[in-house]
Amino acid sequence: MKFEVPVISFSGYKHTGKTTLISKLVAEFSSRGVRVGCIKHDGHDFSYQNSITDTGKFLESGAAASMIVSQTGHVLSEWIDQAHVELEEWVYRLGDMDLVIVEGYKELPVPKWILLEEKAGDTSYILPHFARNPEILGQIQGIIVPALPLKVADTRLPVYHRDNILGILSAVEAIMG
Repeated sequence: MKFEVPVISFSGYKHTGKTTLISKLVAEFSSRGVRVGCIKHDGHDFSYQNSITDTGKFLESGAAASMIVSQTGHVLSEWIDQAHVELEEWVYRLGDMDLVIVEGYKELPVPKWILLEEKAGDTSYILPHFARNPEILGQIQGIIVPALPLKVADTRLPVYHRDNILGILSAVEAIMG
């Protein structure tokens, strides 16, 4: 896949810390003046269910788009029924960014880090099945684990502790050029 902006992905199963990690990376990049766009992929066909906010209530009532505005910024939400849309289109819709961080898209061949989950009493980490696909394996930049040891069976890929934000940030910067 070719993009005009660096696109990276953090993939893994539920509750491995993807959103938390990405939020920390975005905060660090933003503090350095990098414009970061984020895309979260949901492979389970979600529906918008955030009626807690007024904008969410408007969308649930049938509004095509709902916006909250203030003197300091705005957030636009929209619900559009659609057929499958490729990642390239979502990256394009983000507009002018220095970096796009994607949460998910396990099966797409984009540079990615795989987050693994901690297993009670088990200190061995093993690559998940989706990461064994040769097309995907060639895109994996590193593995992120929640606890020591920083070792994953059957791979020589770099392994990072999930709290090593600066180490992961440096690896991302290397891709950005």
